[in-house]
Amino acid sequence: MRLTNNLNLPEAFVRAIQAHPYSKGESDISCTGLIKPPLMVRLEHDYRDELEEDASDRIWALRGTIIHHIIEVGAPDDCLPETRFFAKVNGWILSGQADAYFPKEGLIQDWKETGVYSTREGPKPDWVAQLNILAYLIRRNGGEVNRLEIVVMYRDWKIREAKRSQNYPEKRICKLPVVLWPEDKIQEYIETRIELHKEALDVPEITMIPECTPEERWEKPSVWAIMKKGRKSAIPNGLHQTKEDAEIHLKELSDQHYIEFRPGERTRCEEGYCVVKQWCPYFKQVGDN
Repeated sequence: MRLTNNLNLPEAFVRAIQAHPYSKGESDISCTGLIKPPLMVRLEHDYRDELEEDASDRIWALRGTIIHHIIEVGAPDDCLPETRFFAKVNGWILSGQADAYFPKEGLIQDWKETGVYSTREGPKPDWVAQLNILAYLIRRNGGEVNRLEIVVMYRDWKIREAKRSQNYPEKRICKLPVVLWPEDKIQEYIETRIELHKEALDVPEITMIPECTPEERWEKPSVWAIMKKGRKSAIPNGLHQTKEDAEIHLKELSDQHYIEFRPGERTRCEEGYCVVKQWCPYFKQVGDN
């Protein structure tokens, strides 16, 4: 992938990005690649020599590199930091790198930097899958795994909100437990995903690969929000899937309230999280829906 610098950012910033390229090691697919939509992985494979990404879009990846450096430097003696594990599954070599693995405790720990509201319903599904794949890999390499957890650092955390709301994280950094799947569930998930990716790489035409699912596009449905004058967010229980439900709710409230329509989003497609969307046969269709 070619790195551009369209905003003329400082050279030190660009060089730092170039100094830490991502590598899946000597494997056919990585843990993160396995979780990705097969269509995206196929497009990344086909257009790998034409891919471009601007340095300004790599800020969070660079911050992730900084976090990984902290883990390596500060890891205690009973921890294996930044260790990549490999296993052969259905003819493919699968790899995954654990941020921190504690062999004696049987704990896999992954560090994430994210927004506060991204974890309001618990760890993201992709995070859960990622850690369970790592558990599988470590067990295949003779390790023991009893527990999984995410160390979350909230980049937009505000102390005022923490004091005001019980549903808001108490601190800027916290630990989130992750459910450890039964071994047969992890095995089935990995084998199914590998077969999906194999099929996507083997078909002669891109259009023979199914388009990404709503979940893979990180879709947010359109909603009608009940707002109150002077308030920036919707009132409690004020988000409705239909305009009719919002209008019924509005009739119960004062004239200080009103309805605000919030169109749905396909976050992965529309906000720069997919670097191959320009070659995707479904992207224009997705944008038109």
